Amino acid sequence: MATTTPSGASPAAPPSDAQGLARLLRLAERDRQPIPPITERLPGLAPRVAYDIQQALVGQCLDEGARLEGYKLGFTSLAKQAAMGVHEPIHGTLLSGGRPRARAGDPARGAA
Repeated sequence: MATTTPSGASPAAPPSDAQGLARLLRLAERDRQPIPPITERLPGLAPRVAYDIQQALVGQCLDEGARLEGYKLGFTSLAKQAAMGVHEPIHGTLLSGGRPRARAGDPARGAA
C-alpha cells in the first residue's frame, strides 16, 4: 500500500529543512492526519534545529491569520529536566486557536 502525505500526495523525498518540516506539520494539523515523529526523519535532532522548525511553524501560522497570545516554558525544575534528559528549560509560543473554546456554563473553561 502506498504511503501518502497529509495533503494526499505520494511522498517523494521527505523535507528536512525547517520551512518544509513546518509545512508538513501544518498540513498534518489541517488535515487531522498523524505523521511519524520528526525525530524519525532527523535522528539526533538538535534543540537549535527544533527551535528553527518551531519558529518556521509559528511564522506560517501568523501568516495565515493566527495571533500571538503569549509564551510558555517547560521543564523549569532541575528534577523535571533530569527526568526528561534535558539540560535547560524549553520554550514555545502560544497562538490564538491553540486553547479549548469556552462553553456556556462550563466554569472550568472560564465561561460564566
